[in-house]
Amino acid sequence: MRNPVGISMKKDEIMIRISEGATQKETVISAKEETSLQNENADEHIELSKEFLEERYPDKTILSYMYAEPQVWNGKTEHRYSDEQMVAVNDYLVENGADYVIYFMPVALENMTLEYVLKENGIEPGKDVTLDDSIKFDLMAGAFTGGNAEYVTLFEPTASMTQDAGKGYIVASVGEAAGEVPYTAYCAKKSYIAQNSDIIEGFTKAIYKGEQYVKEHTAQEIAEKIQNYFPDTTLESLTKSVQTYKDIEAWKENPILKEEAFDKLQEIMTMAGELTQKAPYEKIVNNSYAEKVIK
Repeated sequence: MRNPVGISMKKDEIMIRISEGATQKETVISAKEETSLQNENADEHIELSKEFLEERYPDKTILSYMYAEPQVWNGKTEHRYSDEQMVAVNDYLVENGADYVIYFMPVALENMTLEYVLKENGIEPGKDVTLDDSIKFDLMAGAFTGGNAEYVTLFEPTASMTQDAGKGYIVASVGEAAGEVPYTAYCAKKSYIAQNSDIIEGFTKAIYKGEQYVKEHTAQEIAEKIQNYFPDTTLESLTKSVQTYKDIEAWKENPILKEEAFDKLQEIMTMAGELTQKAPYEKIVNNSYAEKVIK
């Protein structure tokens, strides 16, 4: 069985999209409460860790995904998919011949980066400051303006909109403080790259074209191009948001992934306790297409 190309989950079912050559196969399986995990450990709370997966599924590769939406499960908010769901999907994969199981990291990269920046500035989370990651992503601004916290991390244009509404002030940029971190990267299997080099090159060229457009055009010109994607945001506010990102050099000028940026990402994940062994840059990163398109 090939690696899944997509997973979507609801409370009672899980849909897995698995690549089979040039086609994709969708499978829906049950993820109700009466799974083997709950039956075997009815009186014991299980923290679905990598160690738990290694014990339950020996000799299987663990595929780690960065983030999962918080949800209410059995009357409480989970910061990732429930243990019951993950055991259900992994049992299904193993029973159908997969050589891997799936694990969702319990925190998002922006959370880990915030913790990294705080620690780099002598502030210890849990001791000097309390971090609350229980609030759903799109409700964070509302929770902050409702008086639930003294600070909040927000993406643009939400940050500027909150400030323009007189409900807060932008005091610092976590991204600027952290330095260059490859927040978005594109991955493909070696076999796919070898068989579809023209597609990989064309895709990389398109990314580079977008990066160059951002570099060469004003914040207002960029805002006018993307305004349809932000129907509830004024052009003025969107322009301000774009300029903020340009000022801190949030957008790269080319698609080359630098080794120092890759190392910074791993440093952040290690500090957050989500990475125990560093991955070799030279075996994972392929800059040949990026180097070709920028010539």
